Amino acid sequence: MLEGWAVSFALVWPNILWALFPPRDVPGTSLYTISPWRCLAEILERVGQMGVFVVPLFCRVELGGVGERVCFGIMAFAAGVYYLGWGRYFLGGRRHSDLYRPLFQIPFPLTIAPIVYFSAAAVVLRAPALAAAVALFGGPHLYLSYQGSKGIRSSHASFAPGPSSPRQRVPLEKGTG
Repeated sequence: MLEGWAVSFALVWPNILWALFPPRDVPGTSLYTISPWRCLAEILERVGQMGVFVVPLFCRVELGGVGERVCFGIMAFAAGVYYLGWGRYFLGGRRHSDLYRPLFQIPFPLTIAPIVYFSAAAVVLRAPALAAAVALFGGPHLYLSYQGSKGIRSSHASFAPGPSSPRQRVPLEKGTG
């Protein structure tokens, strides 16, 4: 029987790598407006994050029924999307925009994948407390990701789906123009 810690560890290790290898091109704080809503969202997101990573530590994976098996498959799919998104970020030069860009037409894959993963994990682990933590985490996580992407979408042509290399303007040399 699989232990619950593996459920948390499966998604926490890319975040640890992100902390060690942050984006090379983090936008200035002027992109983010500080508001009471943003502060509340950050608090709720952090509480929810603690819940989604801690609650599974006290659970065991139960694959007894069809529902649990289907949800385990959903977890595997969501983890795969999550790893692909992180792979694009780490292998593509650690661009901040890669944290938000769509992947296979999935908007905000590094935001949506953990919400889907832990929602399915709540069923697999039979953990209503995990479902509550996902509810606390999910909405604020989506809101903050959307807010964080606003400045990127307006300043980078590369935010659209497709190749991940940003278009760069090459200055003309004097007399060529």
